[in-house]
Amino acid sequence: MQLNNLSKAVMPMIEKYSHSCTITTKNGSVITSRVMAEQLWRRDKVRFEAYPTDIGFNQKNYIIGIFTLDVTGFGRDDILTLMGTDYYFIKSSAVVIGDEILYYTAVLREAVKGDKDVFG
Repeated sequence: MQLNNLSKAVMPMIEKYSHSCTITTKNGSVITSRVMAEQLWRRDKVRFEAYPTDIGFNQKNYIIGIFTLDVTGFGRDDILTLMGTDYYFIKSSAVVIGDEILYYTAVLREAVKGDKDVFG
């Protein structure tokens, strides 16, 4: 696919303002990429703080990411590591104008590791 002027303007801005990240795929390969990320709790005040449940606190930390890498093939088994925090892919799609892909977006959720000694 040939890039036109719009894509040539968008891609360098994503590269300039993005953070380095790694994606570990379910088959074990590691891909280095860049992502612009924003936490979604800033839009949804309900998820601003953790809330108590019968078995402890539940906190859902979601981010939305903008990538130049095609992330549409990644799923829950693929882990993105950004600034020391692991996330898994919930949903991803391409942003298209006309027949040209400008960039890719993904909604990711923080991967929380369980405590092995749950019942103390």
